Amino acid sequence: MKKKFLCFGLAVLLSMASAFAQVGGETGPLTWVLEDGTLTISGEGEMPGYSHDAPMNWNPAPWYVYRASIHTVVIESGVTRIGNCAFYYCGNLASITIPNSVTSIGSFAFADCYILTSITIPTTVKTIGWAAFPGSNLVSITLPDGITRIESSMFYLCRNLTSIIIPNSVTFIGRHAFFVCKSLTSIIIPNGVTFIEEHAFNGCESLTSVIIPSSMTSIEEGTFNYCPNLTSVIIPSSVTRIEDIAFRNCTSLTLITNLNPVPVAINSNVFQNVNKAACTLEVPIGSVAAYQNANVWKEFNIVGIEVGIEEWRIENLSKSNGWGNTSYKLRVTSYEY
Repeated sequence: MKKKFLCFGLAVLLSMASAFAQVGGETGPLTWVLEDGTLTISGEGEMPGYSHDAPMNWNPAPWYVYRASIHTVVIESGVTRIGNCAFYYCGNLASITIPNSVTSIGSFAFADCYILTSITIPTTVKTIGWAAFPGSNLVSITLPDGITRIESSMFYLCRNLTSIIIPNSVTFIGRHAFFVCKSLTSIIIPNGVTFIEEHAFNGCESLTSVIIPSSMTSIEEGTFNYCPNLTSVIIPSSVTRIEDIAFRNCTSLTLITNLNPVPVAINSNVFQNVNKAACTLEVPIGSVAAYQNANVWKEFNIVGIEVGIEEWRIENLSKSNGWGNTSYKLRVTSYEY
């Protein structure tokens, strides 16, 4: 009797394993199938949006209960949108294929995909929701031309992200967009960006150089707070407002090129914990006296420079090694790119 019971139990387990070898169903107008670690989504139209706000708004994707088994995602041509929270907390997701039919990616779509190291986003994608990739293991990513916004928390806590190309179409970078991206060494902000929200690059410990584009008029609170390896900053003449703790704890800062002929009024915490006496502040040669009498700015080692043309094309600056030689090129009377 005991032997028969064991045989019956084994048969049940094998039957259950076979039943879960392939699962699937519908998601809006689309269908999905999970088999041998590959989730395939096919059909025509948009993937619905899902949510993980428990308990009142708990509506996860139908494959969420199988998330530990998902290693690869294949989205077939015809799908036009990746919904909110589509692959939220798929901790074993290692690769994904996105077709050219996709035009938008929802919020939290790849949040906490811990081992996802790379993703290719087709040029057809024009919008990416906020917090689309937080907590992922992305090392590099190329954003498609055409998107105009990097939304809030898009790369929040992407600690291994070393490089990113921001397309020239981007005009807005949201708060905490690159918060604690500890491995990000350099970034070029396109000249079309008009506004960067607070704390966008807070905690980017490996960032070494920053050029603020001449399309911007303000540097918001904590934008570059705790970037301890940041050594060089260029601030264009268009910037007329610098908010609290914008460069606090940038302890390696040794060169600031500020092209505004009129010193911007700032609080003492803007450059808190920066060794101002050891940091050179380059300003227009006719504005040296004004900076020497301006609160906070007067504490820097002020040097007058002939800046000539005060605008430049960010997209043509050297990308090979931070600024390359651009800090020297800026010192000539006039220049063209």
